[in-house]
Amino acid sequence: MHGSPSRREYLAVAGTAIVTGTAGCMDGSEADQEMSPSETGGDTSGATSSKASTDSETTPLVTGADAPFEPFVVNTEPDKLTGFDVEMLETVIETMPAHTHDRWLALDEWPDDFIDAINGGGADVGVGAVTILDQREQEWGVRFTDSYFVINQAFFVSAGSQYQPTAPPDLTAHTIGAKQGTTGAREVTDLIKKGILDPEALETFPHIEDAIQQVVDGSLDVGVIDHPVAQSYSDEFDIEIAFEIYTGEEYGFVVDESRDTLLKALNDGIATVRSNDALFGGLVSEWF
Repeated sequence: MHGSPSRREYLAVAGTAIVTGTAGCMDGSEADQEMSPSETGGDTSGATSSKASTDSETTPLVTGADAPFEPFVVNTEPDKLTGFDVEMLETVIETMPAHTHDRWLALDEWPDDFIDAINGGGADVGVGAVTILDQREQEWGVRFTDSYFVINQAFFVSAGSQYQPTAPPDLTAHTIGAKQGTTGAREVTDLIKKGILDPEALETFPHIEDAIQQVVDGSLDVGVIDHPVAQSYSDEFDIEIAFEIYTGEEYGFVVDESRDTLLKALNDGIATVRSNDALFGGLVSEWF
């Protein structure tokens, strides 16, 4: 809703109740135990999160996003971001009485820049249509919040293509493009392991736009990405969704594994936003 009245008016009315209801959940000792990355001396290649607020009651949060990944993260200019994930996280933070939002960092190289920012202290919270996976928590040293969105994977082809697969077996003997480190790439890898696809079938790229362009140019036969992302990019590129596979993936925000207090505050904020049909529904209807 991009500053829409429903979002702002709801938060203005609910703000007092949220503060009253949650202030007692964190005593002074708990608040002191968790500091923002800048307070603990963390950094990531010169990009550091904001300094502690002069207001002892709030902590400013630097947020990082895998960008671009439309419609969840949309670059308007460097470090100027919008999109469903961006507005969702900003709205959640507005419900958190002990925190404020400082600024956004656009993180380019997935997943390395994303992991480094969260672990190294460049960003307090990370977003970007990140699927909740236990393996990622273990390998990345992070924690996921509760889910705020659920999606499936979509396979897409060049618009008007004579090749129109309708199920995974139709992909046999064809080449597939995906963004590196994504669950879409993992789905194709699983099909390779099952013997449905050739080992050389998958080609990955740093950015999803690169994979899409390869499909449009005819260098690759088909691409795979989260369904809402494929749908969004079909407005910009000459692609069309061929078929969808049910994966039921859940998106979550990401914090360093040491940030227990921040994790709880985010989960409380997600619950507050999700429980308000007008507020959450407004965000969904704006971007989908």
